[in-house]
Amino acid sequence: MSKQVKFLIALITLSLGLVIYVIISAQVIGIPEEKGTRPDSQSLAKKKVEKVDLKKLEYNYTTEARKIFTKTELILENIIATGTVKKAEEFIFTADDVKSIKSSFMDLVLPEIYMDFHLDLALALSKLEEYFLEGQSESLNKADELMNKARLEALWL
Repeated sequence: MSKQVKFLIALITLSLGLVIYVIISAQVIGIPEEKGTRPDSQSLAKKKVEKVDLKKLEYNYTTEARKIFTKTELILENIIATGTVKKAEEFIFTADDVKSIKSSFMDLVLPEIYMDFHLDLALALSKLEEYFLEGQSESLNKADELMNKARLEALWL
């Protein structure tokens, strides 16, 4: 055999050995198969991004935020008008009620144009919750201020 043939056989053997080594190594370290691989930036760019209907988002937000604002305003007005915490003329509002209202408000998907309103109402709910827990009139006054500010920012209320 000539040197060229021996060299060619050695090169093929070495290449085959390298391929087998890579395949075995990939299985040992657990490289995922094609289905489970993480998408790279190019494949993500190829996928179509789902468009958001901003009008629908705004409608849903304003509808739910209006309900929450009305509930919060009712609690606040009852406290300020009567000096007590009343619910439907006979039940007492609790911090848990305010926490529940605040939680449902924080779960809303927020359109960017309502960010200031959202922040003011969220802070007002926090101050109202603080009033229920600590009984400080400063918290109640701050909640009232923030509600008035939110009302002025949201003409759709």
